Formats: sequence, structure tokens, C-alpha cells
Amino acid sequence: MQSTATFRPLLNSSAAEYALELTSQFMGMDVLPPMEVDSKNGTYGSVPIENVTDQTGTGKRAPSSGYERNESEVESDTYDCVEYGFEEPLDDSNSRDISQVLNAEREVTNLNVFRLMRQHEKRVATAVFNATTFASYTAGVSVEWDNASGTPYSDIQDIILTLKNNVGGALAPGAQICLAVSEKVYRNMVKTTEIQGKILGGDGSTVDKTPSTSRDIIAKDRLARILGIDAVFSSNAQDGGSDIWNDEYAMVFIRNTGGIAERMNPQLGRTFMWTSDAMNPFTVESYRDESCRSNIYRVRHQADEKIVNVNAGYLLSNITTT
Repeated sequence: MQSTATFRPLLNSSAAEYALELTSQFMGMDVLPPMEVDSKNGTYGSVPIENVTDQTGTGKRAPSSGYERNESEVESDTYDCVEYGFEEPLDDSNSRDISQVLNAEREVTNLNVFRLMRQHEKRVATAVFNATTFASYTAGVSVEWDNASGTPYSDIQDIILTLKNNVGGALAPGAQICLAVSEKVYRNMVKTTEIQGKILGGDGSTVDKTPSTSRDIIAKDRLARILGIDAVFSSNAQDGGSDIWNDEYAMVFIRNTGGIAERMNPQLGRTFMWTSDAMNPFTVESYRDESCRSNIYRVRHQADEKIVNVNAGYLLSNITTT
């Protein structure tokens, strides 16, 4: 006999804290931030980038004449949230022994959180590190970043200007320019002579002597300051022993974490989450299954990972020697 699943608020809060601890391993929710929606599927509107980049007209008006008039268009796209989730049974015959050394409920819940976040990470990585989607916005670097002679700083500076030009030369309030790479690429790029020189004062115009508070080779916030961007995200997430994020790519992109009104602002993409059925970023539930004398712990969410604007991302390739 199975009983009805019950929402577990305390476990949900504990799991949310655990998810924050995993941010050094997973970056999917940073690259495609959550966007809460009321319907499982639907349509959302966006203003075409051409409305911003169009520079026709001067706005000059002669006396007794009318004003220049523009007609902006609104495009629409769709999302369709899919339910994802994992369950873990905690058998009565084992739970007492496990609880002597661990909080059994919390441990099985955290394991499900990890599984759910890993699958979300895989979907985001597939969408973002996609040379087909970004065919018109992909460029190979001349020297790989695992070479000491690599020039990640210079490569990224060129792309920042291109990225801004692609969205009309200015960013909307609240928008951020960010970099997403695998941990391997992150650790390679900070060892290049170019980046090391900027840390140690090799280039007086961009030197950064701010102490690092991270155990990373260079703290990501410090690297972001050196690169002149808002944030650096990296992930060491693996699936089956292989990196989820391809070491051949680095994505420079525009990120927006605002509400529904910000959908019209240029941004790479979002994780649409149907919150009428599940919480953001997940819901923790449990129920009783007497057929196996176990309490079942479930973590689930309803999500759809969408690239909203290809103009807001630029994919760098040839990043690591193959």
C-alpha cells in the first residue's frame, strides 16, 4: 500500500541549503537562471533585437510637421516544462542503523537533489555549448588556453565588444556579462602567462592585487575583475567519468536574473520552471510504501531550458588541445 506523497518543508529547506553548497560543482542555474511561470507550457514575448539595433532616422522635427514614428515588433516563442525527479527508498530495517551515524532522511534527499541537479546541468550544457545553435556566433581562438602562451584575456575582450554590438551597444539595467567554462578550462586559463602577468603586475593598466579569499588558484570574482566582466562560472560536474561541460568551448554571454518584465531585455536564456506544481528549484516529498516497508523520498521539479536570444551569447572554440 502506498500513501499520498506529502510535502516536507524542513527537508526542502535543508535540501535548498545543500543545493547552494553544490554551486561550485553545478552552474546550470547560474547560466540559465530560473524563470517562474504559472503554466506548464505557454508563450512568452520578446522584442526582436532589430528594434534596438535599428539606427534609421534622426528624430529631427521641423516646425508644424509630425514626429518620426517607429513601429516595433514583438516576437513570441514557447516553452514546455517537463517533470524531472528522483526517488530513494529508506527501508525500515536499515533506517535505524543509518540514523545512528547520519540523518538518514536528509542524506537520501540530498542524494536525489544531486541527481536532479546533475541532469539539469547536462541539459543546460547541451543547450549552451552548442556550435549549431550559435553557428553565427562562434569563433575559434588562435592559441588554446591550456598553452602557457594562450591569451584568454585578449580573446575575451574582443568578444565582449562583439557581444555588445550584437545587442545594440548597450546593456539593459541589471544585465551582466559573464563567462561559462568547465573547471579544467578555468584552471588552465588562470595559469597562462597573460593572466598571471595581470595578477602580478605584468600589465600595469589592468593589475589586480586584491587578496583572494578562495582556495581556487584565482578566485572567480577576482578573475572576473581582471577580465572586466561581471561573473565567471565554472563547473567540474561529471557524468560517467566525463566532464559535462565540453573543454573545447567557453561561452561569453549576457545574463539577466530579473522578473517577467526583463524577458524583453537581451539575455542568453532561462530555465522556465512551472511553480504551480513544484517549487523553485525543486520540491521534496515523501510517502509510505508498505509493500517494501520503506519511506520513499522524492525530489522533483518542472523545467524547460531555453536559449532566449542567440545574439546574447558568443561561443569560443578551440579552447583545449585535443
